[in-house]
Amino acid sequence: MKQFAHRAIREALLGLAAGGFAAIAIKLAVALLRNTWGLLESHFPLSTIYSFIKGGDFKILGFIIASCLLLLFVPRIASFFLKLLRSWSTGLLSGIFPVWFLLTLLFFVPEHAWSLKRSLTFVGAGVLFVFASRGIVLIRRRYLTNLPIVTPEPSRAGTTIEPEVKFDLPIQAWSQDRLKRGTMIRGMADQILREKAPVLAIVGTFGEGKTSALNLLAASLENRADVILVRFSSWLPGDPQTLAFSLFATISEQIKSRYLIFGLSNKLRKFARLLAGSIPRLGDNLRQLLEPPSQMEQLNTLKKLLGK
Repeated sequence: MKQFAHRAIREALLGLAAGGFAAIAIKLAVALLRNTWGLLESHFPLSTIYSFIKGGDFKILGFIIASCLLLLFVPRIASFFLKLLRSWSTGLLSGIFPVWFLLTLLFFVPEHAWSLKRSLTFVGAGVLFVFASRGIVLIRRRYLTNLPIVTPEPSRAGTTIEPEVKFDLPIQAWSQDRLKRGTMIRGMADQILREKAPVLAIVGTFGEGKTSALNLLAASLENRADVILVRFSSWLPGDPQTLAFSLFATISEQIKSRYLIFGLSNKLRKFARLLAGSIPRLGDNLRQLLEPPSQMEQLNTLKKLLGK
């Protein structure tokens, strides 16, 4: 709680300062535009241009262009706000800085006389948002902590026993499980979710079902809001450095597909370099731009090429 209080005060003060500077900049820009408009109006036929813009043909063309742009960018905008909301509800983004920034803009930009009541209203709205944000995060954490671990038992309806094994392939879903692994998978999931085990290893010889167990564990965890599932095969990269970069690129891609964490890729890249034991040299910035994509992207590209 103490750490959150320090963070809230720091972000509120930064938002207040940034909003004040932005309000000053907006007022200066408006004053400059008014003077510039008067100067241009005395030298150029702006009234003719304005009458053309108000014409019916221009309105129709503008409506068509705006509609096309809206259809193109609506999915991205919706995805961005969904990630923003998800990041805020988990506490990854507090939202305190932008809220205090906007409140400061709304307070200073409009031409209103200063009053104590108006000042207390804006400050109260900012403080209320801070407490509401913290409350939502705590409630969500408590809810997710009490979620049961779902490991459904297999359904034998409609299944047939093959007379012989044709392919030594791992199973992908609970409906294919005939060995009743539910207790084992539930114990593994409990170690991850409740005990917060940093490492969990499945040991066995070839063909004993390690990959099948991992697939069932993934099926039980992939739909949970408090889990980010990352699939990675350590035998694909050819050397330790490629392994480290590919692993953290894959982790970064999965996290960024659900949340907004600014600077995540750079931080994971630095950590990967540390693990790989590589020393930054001249030209590393260019090398980072040319680093291989995540393992998932490489596999998807290969699948598309083979599908053609």
